[in-house]
Amino acid sequence: LRLLNRLYNTGLDNSELEKIAAEVGADVAFCIRGGTCVCRGIGEDITPLKGSEPRDLLLVKPDFGISTPEAYKLFDSSGLKSIRGTEAFLKALSDGVSPYSAVSNDLEAAINNSVTKKIKQELLDSGAQAACMTGSGSCVFGIFSDKNAAESATARFDGKYPFVCLCRTI
Repeated sequence: LRLLNRLYNTGLDNSELEKIAAEVGADVAFCIRGGTCVCRGIGEDITPLKGSEPRDLLLVKPDFGISTPEAYKLFDSSGLKSIRGTEAFLKALSDGVSPYSAVSNDLEAAINNSVTKKIKQELLDSGAQAACMTGSGSCVFGIFSDKNAAESATARFDGKYPFVCLCRTI
């Protein structure tokens, strides 16, 4: 959307692009904004945050996916309660302590997949400050404050899983 905006010289500002992005799909509007934000709803309600430094992220995806409707069905039938990780993350951030201990995903426990659990543990063993399954899975991310540790972990995972990508928060 941003590229099309530039290529066709439409002159749309970010708020207009975010409205279009929200119609394209869940969490797409965040990709227009970027930065550290809390996204609510289907990702269209975006609140920017301050106080979180850029970090290296290692994304690791095994050779299978997890259906989003199935993940929510598993959560709904599990009897598990939301641990409200967003509130814990925001409190840690406002208290000036590392929010990474509060990183969580309610769907992770409901899915209870041995491969994603193994990847998560390997990321933590490789020096990640935190690791968690993304969305409904099956990709897992690790948050690193040390670039060398992130690069070493990338080498450790590369070739072991079909998708391994080192990136940096913006």
